[in-house]
Amino acid sequence: MNEEQEKKIKHNILTGNWRVRRFWWFSAASHSHVPTFSSLDKDQIKVVIDEVTRWLDLAEEGDWMTLPGIAGFQAFEVQLVLRQALPDIWTVLRDQGIIVKKVSKQHRWYLENTSCDRESCWKEKILLSARGFSVFFQMLVKAQKPLVGHNMMMDLLHLHEKFFRPLPESYDQFKLNIHNLFPILIDTKNVTKDIWKELNFPRVSNLSEVYEVLNSDLNPTKNSGPVVIHASKCEKYVETKYPHEAAYDAFLCGSGGLHVTDTKQELAYFEEVIRLSLDVCYISSFSPPPPPPPVLLKVAHLLLWRVHSAGPMPEPSFSLYLDVLAPYVNQVNLIRAGVPKINFSGPDCPSIRPPILLLRVRRWPGVSEQQVYREFQNVCKFDVRRLSRSQFLLLTNKFKDARSILKEYRGHPTLQVSLYRYWRHSPNINCLLQVCGVVATWALLALLLGRPGP
Repeated sequence: MNEEQEKKIKHNILTGNWRVRRFWWFSAASHSHVPTFSSLDKDQIKVVIDEVTRWLDLAEEGDWMTLPGIAGFQAFEVQLVLRQALPDIWTVLRDQGIIVKKVSKQHRWYLENTSCDRESCWKEKILLSARGFSVFFQMLVKAQKPLVGHNMMMDLLHLHEKFFRPLPESYDQFKLNIHNLFPILIDTKNVTKDIWKELNFPRVSNLSEVYEVLNSDLNPTKNSGPVVIHASKCEKYVETKYPHEAAYDAFLCGSGGLHVTDTKQELAYFEEVIRLSLDVCYISSFSPPPPPPPVLLKVAHLLLWRVHSAGPMPEPSFSLYLDVLAPYVNQVNLIRAGVPKINFSGPDCPSIRPPILLLRVRRWPGVSEQQVYREFQNVCKFDVRRLSRSQFLLLTNKFKDARSILKEYRGHPTLQVSLYRYWRHSPNINCLLQVCGVVATWALLALLLGRPGP
C-alpha cells in the first residue's frame, strides 16, 4: 500500500473501525473503494463459526480444538469474529493454526483484561500485516542504496503508485519523486546498449538472453574478472534455468550472498535481495558498497576492458567499475518513446527517434491493424495504429528499420509507405482545412451575391 492508503487504514484501526470484517480505502487510480486485506468471504466465515459451534455443544470447559491452515491477517480476522460471536471461548494463534478453547465467562473476562493477546494488542500486528512489502520498500528508501534493474521503467511506476503515492499529473514531479526516493538508479538495459552495438553482439530481448551472451565466447572478457559463486540455498541455479522464478531472476541481475573472487583480493558481502517483476533491487548490510549484480558486474568489467583496450588492463576493483558505470547512473531505458531514456537526475536528452511512417492501403478492404503488423513482421517490428479507414501509422525505434521499409515498399501496388507529416496528413488538420474552405467559399459567395448592382 502507498502512504495515503496506509494513513487511511491506520486511522481506521486506531479509531476502532478495525472491528469490521473488512477494511476499505479509496483508490485514486480506480476512483473506487477497494478492500485492503481480507481473503475470507462471508461463506468461509460462516463455515468456521458453524464448525466451532458444533464442537462447542459437545465440549467441556477446558477442552480445545484446532483450526488448521489459517495464518496472516486471516488468523486475526477469524479470532476477532469468533470472540465476538461466542462469549464462552478463547482463541490463541499457534504454528499449527488457531487454538479454540472453551472457557467460563469469568475466565473469559479475566483473559480479556489481562492477556497480552487481547484485541488492543492486535492493532500494530494488523497494520504490519496489511503493509506487506511496503515495510521493505521503506527500508530501501531509508537505506538510500543503489536500485538496480533491467528495463525498469514500469517497475518504477509501480513502486511509486503502489508503495509511495498515486502517480502525479506532472512528469517532472514524477522524476523528482523517484530521484528523492532512489538517488542512484542503474538500468542494465541502458548500460548494455552501447557495448552491444560496438561488439556486434546478437540481438537479445530479455535479461536471460543478456546473461547468456555475456557468459558466451562472444564476450572477450569471459575468462577474466570476478567469479560469482552461488549462495548455499541457490546451488540448483548452477546447472538449471528457472526463468521467472524469483530467486533465479534475482541471481541474473543481483544475488543473495555474493562471494566475489578477484586475482589479488577476495571480498564477500551479504545482501538482502528482493525481486521486482523481472528486475531486482538490493540493499547491503555492510560497507564498502556491495559488488554489482552479475549482469551489471560483467558489463562493468567489459566497459573497463574497452576503456583500457589500447594499453595494459589495470587490476579490477569496484571503484574502477563504478567509474565506468558513472555515465549510465540514473539513465532508465524507454522503448519506442519520444526519447530513448529518462534522466532522473537532470534534463532528458533531445528526441532522436526515427520518423513516423504513413501507410496507405489500396485494394485491401477491411484491413486491420493486426494484418498490417503481420505484413511487416518478417522485415522488422513496428507498432501499428490506425489513422483512417485506409491509412495507418507505423512506429519503430530503429532508423534502419524505417529506411528498410521505405526502400522495400517503394512503388508497391497495394501498400504505399511515406514519411508522416502532421500538417499534411493529420485527419484533424484536414477536417479543419475543409471546414475553413467551406466557410471561406460561402463567405465569398455571400460577398459576391450581396453586392449591390451598378
